Amino acid sequence: MQKSIFRKNLDMQSPGIQWSIDVKKIDTDTRRIVFTLYDKGVHFDVGDSCEAVIFAVKPDGKTLYNSCTVENGKCIYDITTQTVAAVGIVDCELRITDAGQLITSPRFQINVCDIIDSEDAVESSNEFTYLVQ
Repeated sequence: MQKSIFRKNLDMQSPGIQWSIDVKKIDTDTRRIVFTLYDKGVHFDVGDSCEAVIFAVKPDGKTLYNSCTVENGKCIYDITTQTVAAVGIVDCELRITDAGQLITSPRFQINVCDIIDSEDAVESSNEFTYLVQ
């Protein structure tokens, strides 16, 4: 299956939470975030020698420290099962290191939405409310 790709920008000098995305609790290994970084509007090139990770705190208080891929000056994160394990807001930031230097991005959020539980749902059938009236 093809991944659904969120293409998002982060400006390294802009404060606060810059954006959020919505994903479903069961959306694992099917969603990807591709980060393009800027520094006051100027492209911030993440070099191939850099390492990038997502540091995040999930709504249940558990943390993530997950690897990203660096490719063509961008950071790429494939959303994992644990990223979406708890329903609610996941507060995140990118941490990029190169030769012992560290820079941390502004925050962004992943909103993990619950799914409709189909186990207790009524069995599907035809419905003709117009004809019944």
